[in-house]
Amino acid sequence: MTAGSTQRPERLTRNNALLLLVDHQVGLYTGIRDIEVLQLKHNIVGLTRAMLALKVPVIVTTTTEKMWGPLIPELAEVLPGVPGIERTTVNAWDEKRFVDAVKATGRKNLIVTGISTDVCLAFPAIAAPCRRLPELCGHRCIGWLHSDSGRYGNPAHAARRCHSGVLFQRRD
Repeated sequence: MTAGSTQRPERLTRNNALLLLVDHQVGLYTGIRDIEVLQLKHNIVGLTRAMLALKVPVIVTTTTEKMWGPLIPELAEVLPGVPGIERTTVNAWDEKRFVDAVKATGRKNLIVTGISTDVCLAFPAIAAPCRRLPELCGHRCIGWLHSDSGRYGNPAHAARRCHSGVLFQRRD
């Protein structure tokens, strides 16, 4: 689906959805400026629990754990047995193991959450549609690294997301 397209996205269901948790790491939570850290943790854990209850597959990826630390404990606690994919790339979609894991599920509707909208969420959300996969970004489950980013962040990032077909769930 492209900007200006009249084609409607496929309805999101438990049978076609996939939750992607990108970089919800202890060290990265210290940079969030637009939402209380406890609220963000509550939201991402709640979303994850809901998806697990609906039997929606979950893929977890972290970046350079030696630098940014492990997955937040609250999230790790609700994901026993779900393996994480540690990577050294900034863009999760540049990590072959991550892309292969997404493709292996056969799911086409991605629910993407990242600790920061500007990087962790934006890069894979923009890259994935190039492979014909639509996404829904869970806005209440991401943060901004700058308090003045506003609800939808950098206008250039917003334009690229819109052009690539990324759909947002509103925060307010």
